Amino acid sequence: MSNFVQRVLRIFSSDRSVFASALVAYRDHHGWGDAELAAWLRVSPKGLARLALCQRPDPCDPRSPELLAGIADYTGCNQSQLTELLAAAHTSALSSIS
Repeated sequence: MSNFVQRVLRIFSSDRSVFASALVAYRDHHGWGDAELAAWLRVSPKGLARLALCQRPDPCDPRSPELLAGIADYTGCNQSQLTELLAAAHTSALSSIS
């Protein structure tokens, strides 16, 4: 995986408004590296960096599926995997609040 992708993920890993934080949490939860995460999402390193910087939609927003479809098209990742990742991040965020 490129140094650029690693830097983007590291710099934005605590920003819950973009996908980087969800990507890092999901990657770490599964014990994967960046390459394994990209393979699971079926996305290129460039697409992974783009995805990391995309704003995360609220999964409770009725437009969320439409927004995720647009993000998947823009980044080249698998929409089903992206939906799963966002749901896991949302669930994790809710459980850390309580």
